[in-house]
Amino acid sequence: GLWDGGRTPPFPPVPDEHANLDEVAAAMCTEHALEDADAVRDMLHRLVLAGDEASGNEAENERQQGKIIRYGDVIELEHVSTGRVVTLTKNQAHERAAKRLECAELG
Repeated sequence: GLWDGGRTPPFPPVPDEHANLDEVAAAMCTEHALEDADAVRDMLHRLVLAGDEASGNEAENERQQGKIIRYGDVIELEHVSTGRVVTLTKNQAHERAAKRLECAELG
């Protein structure tokens, strides 16, 4: 099921990494009359993980800033308008005349 039981409350801010997610989930359930505290806690945990990943990606981008791209290096391109990652699939890469890139839904 959905973490919000289909009620669509406002999306919560990312909890602090030291926050007790059980308490935050319980408070959210009380405030928005949500029934599944475990689903809310899981959603909050995923928000924390996504924030950690974003921080790690930002640090890696800063570390790589200004370095020369060499043949074989993995690069990520972000589509400016949509914010999606531009993806080249293995099938496209193996085609000799592959010149098409796509904005994948999940990057």
